[in-house]
Amino acid sequence: MIDKSFLIYFPNILLHLPKKDDSSPTIEDFVGGWVVPNSGLFFFINTDFTQTSADGSTSPLDLSFSTTEDGRFVMTNSVNGEKFSSILEFDGTLTASDGTTLTYLGNYDYHGWLKMKEGEMKQAQNVDPIVTDPDQAIELAQKHMFQTDDSFSDSYHFEDWGLEKSAYRPYYSVNIRQKAQNGFKSMHIGRIRVYTDNGECKWE
Repeated sequence: MIDKSFLIYFPNILLHLPKKDDSSPTIEDFVGGWVVPNSGLFFFINTDFTQTSADGSTSPLDLSFSTTEDGRFVMTNSVNGEKFSSILEFDGTLTASDGTTLTYLGNYDYHGWLKMKEGEMKQAQNVDPIVTDPDQAIELAQKHMFQTDDSFSDSYHFEDWGLEKSAYRPYYSVNIRQKAQNGFKSMHIGRIRVYTDNGECKWE
């Protein structure tokens, strides 16, 4: 099955399923973006038999295609006399020659994918924020930390560390310290991010 946790980073992942007929595989069956879930490692296979890496560099591919006995499509790349095969699985994932599973990003080339991501970022930045001031952020951070039991809230100090606007999702950073008491010094606990678009809270 596809690792759905990766949808956090690439929400537009699509299923890329092999054809159901008896035709032989071609480059078209593998064209698009492929990513190793939860790694940030991705690349694009292009119709002109080239591969574009995440840094935008493009290299030629020496490809051949075949089919497994159970009907899965195989793409084999020859590099300096060595052959590396990738198998398009029935669930739409791609299994590399070393056993790594890759997920399909969509039918994009490198520049098309960048344009799509830029559009998503602009859209996210143009959303009217739900969290509009530090006091509101601190209140949400307190609720996130204590959940339904706030009996210990007086033992902690919450401090706004400012609004981070340059991030993909703007957020307030709320710093938390345990107050000095019973002979113990004040101790830093951590920071909670409070996202302005929906009030979501996460520990940094």
